[in-house]
Amino acid sequence: MLLSFSLFKYSLVVGFLKKTATAGVIPARAAEEDVLFRLAHILIKELRVGIGVAADKKLGREDLLLFLGLLLKPYTPLRHLPFRVAINNFILMETLIRCSIDLRDEELLMLWREIR
Repeated sequence: MLLSFSLFKYSLVVGFLKKTATAGVIPARAAEEDVLFRLAHILIKELRVGIGVAADKKLGREDLLLFLGLLLKPYTPLRHLPFRVAINNFILMETLIRCSIDLRDEELLMLWREIR
């Protein structure tokens, strides 16, 4: 159903669509993805704080990698490709900016392999 009207020189069209899904029913895949996105946001916050602490302590490359491994360990469900890529990009950017350490992709891949 469409409604339209004009007010001065502006026109407004409002449409109503028929609801196809019942209220309160969320597909299982969507609910799982929502949980993973929330978990990813929590991890990003922890990484931001953790990398800041590492920068304050002036950790070296090896100690930083060990520290990142400890931070990533509780988040094994995020090791799958789309989340891992985004998290790795965040880690690479933050460690370069805050710690002046340019980590390699291979080093981060090893971290994810170790937490399985």
